[in-house]
Amino acid sequence: MDNGQMKLQLSSSEYETNLDAALCSEKPPIAVTITHPTQSGGLVTGFLHLWAKYLRGFNHKVHCQHSLRGPLSSLIKTKSTPIETTLFLSEVRDYDSLYICGVASGPVSARGKNNLHLPLEQCPGVEFVYRTYNNYLLYIENAIILPIPELPRGWNGLPDSYTRCCNFRFCTHRFGYPTEPGRQDALHRSWHVDSIRECGKTGMFGRALDAQLDQQTPTSGEGA
Repeated sequence: MDNGQMKLQLSSSEYETNLDAALCSEKPPIAVTITHPTQSGGLVTGFLHLWAKYLRGFNHKVHCQHSLRGPLSSLIKTKSTPIETTLFLSEVRDYDSLYICGVASGPVSARGKNNLHLPLEQCPGVEFVYRTYNNYLLYIENAIILPIPELPRGWNGLPDSYTRCCNFRFCTHRFGYPTEPGRQDALHRSWHVDSIRECGKTGMFGRALDAQLDQQTPTSGEGA
């Protein structure tokens, strides 16, 4: 099966892709079409926050959405994301990866498994379907899913609000974390470094609540 024929059915808790990034030399825009088995037309619901961001770097001093450096998309938004419409994510020319994120409605304790975290890298011809907790189907074209490796509790002396945050964990893996004295951020570091692999862990806003959006109950010991 070649790249253009590849289709995957994925859930929000299990996915993997083994495609070589070298196949992604040509980069047509990532396309997203959202459908629902019982909803025809209208807008996506069931998320307190829904957004997509074109990533260009990492601000390691914060967590949640503000740790992701880059412009927000105007196509995927909390109150105005259409279903049964193909959205071409081509608003920005130069970026490293695209991160689609949704904070699920409902109890905070359930968000660790229900939140939507979908980091993507452009890859021509690849198609897959991703199912959200509330049964929306995201048909993605020209992209592969990137990993969000775990960070050990207390990693680099950071609190759980950082090490359990999927946005922060993704950026730490994707862009690296500054370890040298005096280094201010990891914006210009784009290779995988420091204690993520050494520990065997490969692969939103300003309000206080957002620091806990991706945390599960203390007994689970796992992130979203």
